[in-house]
Amino acid sequence: MAREYARLRVSASDDPDVEELSIEAQWLYFKVLLPHPLLSSCGVVDWRPKHLVRKGKNATVVKILAAAAELERARFLMFDLETEQVLLRSYVRRDELLKNPKMAGAVIKAYHAVASRELQAALVTEFKRIREEFPEYSSWSYKDTDADLARILSRPDLASVGYQSAFTDGVDYGNAHVNAVEITNPDAMQIGNPEAVENGYGEPVSDGDQVPGADNPADSVPIPSTCTYTSKPAPLGGPVTGVRHQGADLEANDPPPRSCPEHPNGTTEPCAACGIFRRAREAHDSEAKRLAAEQRAAERDAESEVRRLAIVNCSMCDSDGQIIRDGDEPLLCDHDPGWEERTAGGRAEFQKALAEMRGKRSPAPAPEELARIRTQLSAVPDYPDADQPSPDPISPASVEPGPQDPTSQDHSKESAHGAA
Repeated sequence: MAREYARLRVSASDDPDVEELSIEAQWLYFKVLLPHPLLSSCGVVDWRPKHLVRKGKNATVVKILAAAAELERARFLMFDLETEQVLLRSYVRRDELLKNPKMAGAVIKAYHAVASRELQAALVTEFKRIREEFPEYSSWSYKDTDADLARILSRPDLASVGYQSAFTDGVDYGNAHVNAVEITNPDAMQIGNPEAVENGYGEPVSDGDQVPGADNPADSVPIPSTCTYTSKPAPLGGPVTGVRHQGADLEANDPPPRSCPEHPNGTTEPCAACGIFRRAREAHDSEAKRLAAEQRAAERDAESEVRRLAIVNCSMCDSDGQIIRDGDEPLLCDHDPGWEERTAGGRAEFQKALAEMRGKRSPAPAPEELARIRTQLSAVPDYPDADQPSPDPISPASVEPGPQDPTSQDHSKESAHGAA
């Protein structure tokens, strides 16, 4: 049965470990994951960041991944990206779910439903801690839960299974740029107590006599880590390779890279960090396309609204924005009441100029004058009748033969001889 409420202790409001978290990380833990309706009785829920985007107005996959990486570093959450599950590590201990045998039965059932081997090992570690801190819980000896809990406690814990961080240390997933440097730096050194490496952890275990608070998710067995850090930053200079230099900040609108810093050119080998960067890039590209489409739609709507208001406020055109007059073709209205007045003066000037040009032409002769001219012309010798078309001025008949060049006569004879 789905949960109806989630327990949240008042002491969490001034928990120093909680106060060290960013607002985004606190939102993801306390607002999204803790009250999630599908959170199981052992604190495991499906991890699908894209499904969580709608939980906040300005939430994005990149922001959610950044908050998740922060919560993992602070040991509030543990992830298995292969099975797509996340564990709220201190959930069973904080809510005292093993105190009541009835609730312990639900926790046992939820434990067997966890698909991740690493998260099951983390739960075994938490159950061992709860038994050590609260041996008085009746679930350890109750007839319906004692055997099941004993079998779970005998299974491998984190000390034997280990845990690989889902998020690369030193990578700012919020801005998708690298703050860390290459781990091949000769000055690199191991984080934490070297003696703690033997039991599978990358940092020392807390003292056994320290009793952490029930609401302190960070006071538990630390997450194993195999990463290193360097005390010297890598140089930012170098040749232009098309890949952003380490430590170089991204511009505000720059997309995140498609692969992790260890594989700037991609890799064919399985890499959880590359998968996170790839999904962040796909989410960024999808969001950019969506915003661009919304921008274009908003611009079209604004232009349409401007045209609609212009038609509504115009007294010259109809509802379609056209001017229709009797006997004329419809005109597209420009909603400018003074256009007729301004163009009327231009038309008058044009008509006036046209009339002046016509007035400068010579008038056509009268019929009597035209007959007199024809009579005079007919008296001229060999002048054709005015009513008859004149002969072609370059007709061969009108060309008189002139003196021939001797050379041309020779060519004519040769032509005639060739023709013969």
